[in-house]
Amino acid sequence: MTLSFVQGSSLIPRGAYVMNWESDYRALMGLVAKVCDGYISLYTNRTRFNLDFEYKKVQPHGYLELKQVREIPVPAVTNLPGAYLIANPHTYHVTQGECGSPFSVHRLKSVLQLHSRNVRLDQTNFTFIGQMSFECFDGTNLITLAGQMGTLSNHIHSVDVRGSHDSWTMTVGSNRWDITLDVSGVAPSFVSSADPIRFLTDYRLTMAVRYGQPVFDLDSTGNRITVTNDGVCLEVPRTVGLADPPRSAHFDGTNGFSILAEYWTPNLSSAGIIKTIPLLAWNRTHITGLTSQPLILTNYYSQSFRPGHHNFYEDYVFEPRLDSNVTPQQQSELAAANVRLLVFRYDPPTSVVWALGLDDTVRRLK
Repeated sequence: MTLSFVQGSSLIPRGAYVMNWESDYRALMGLVAKVCDGYISLYTNRTRFNLDFEYKKVQPHGYLELKQVREIPVPAVTNLPGAYLIANPHTYHVTQGECGSPFSVHRLKSVLQLHSRNVRLDQTNFTFIGQMSFECFDGTNLITLAGQMGTLSNHIHSVDVRGSHDSWTMTVGSNRWDITLDVSGVAPSFVSSADPIRFLTDYRLTMAVRYGQPVFDLDSTGNRITVTNDGVCLEVPRTVGLADPPRSAHFDGTNGFSILAEYWTPNLSSAGIIKTIPLLAWNRTHITGLTSQPLILTNYYSQSFRPGHHNFYEDYVFEPRLDSNVTPQQQSELAAANVRLLVFRYDPPTSVVWALGLDDTVRRLK
């Protein structure tokens, strides 16, 4: 039997033990085991017991006694028509992993604040989300839509076997966005009364947008195309830990043009087989050759990452004008060079960079 220290007593100094470690605790477990064996031999038709023990270490001899043993009734387990979703606020970012396209990840970069309601999940007539906010860029302006989910423009709530769906409409620039938030698995289904509690973070969230007017995109060879729908996955962001490995991608062009993207990936060593490594958090992107001084991008909105399957290739989208580190002079230099954003496909030795101009033209940078 292996013993491990879980929690100390507040009546003794931190790190100290109430009894002698490990001998007294092994002796106590020996007494408990004898009582358990006695219950099993007495109640041969049962396999589970909840027992409450009272023990003392008697002085001056210092021997252990089990003073009382009481059986705690096991509550009856029944099936409930639905789990209980607990009200709690959560922040979501767009997942920068194997979900969506490079431009959908970048275009739908947003921060969602979602406050789930206290509700049993078989009560499907009204949305499971209460207060919410949706922050994104409209051009170079950071905008926020906030309010009760059920009061948003053209809000529709529905539930089917896949989960719950909340749709609403907002205007970004001159374009209409019909947004749908999908929460997979949030649907009426019988659950045990022994495990009835759920939080929004127990489920997978995705977001889809249908555009009123087609929007710009690139195919895998750099050709300009348009799309009318985008979709991304959502995740709760976390801080970078000491065990999370750094990663980078670089491009060295001509005439001093270069890109160095630096970021962290999650430590997935305990997750078994990892097919595709996602991005956890950005460190920075260093771009030279487009402006008189190097561009240093550091924020969530100006840098986007979408890996190919197994990371055989990786796509990056950089939009310097969305980063507060970019100076007005650098903004002017980029505008004079007709550079709105960069698309970097990291696929050594055939990596390539395309520039999207302010006039929506596309050209390859070398």
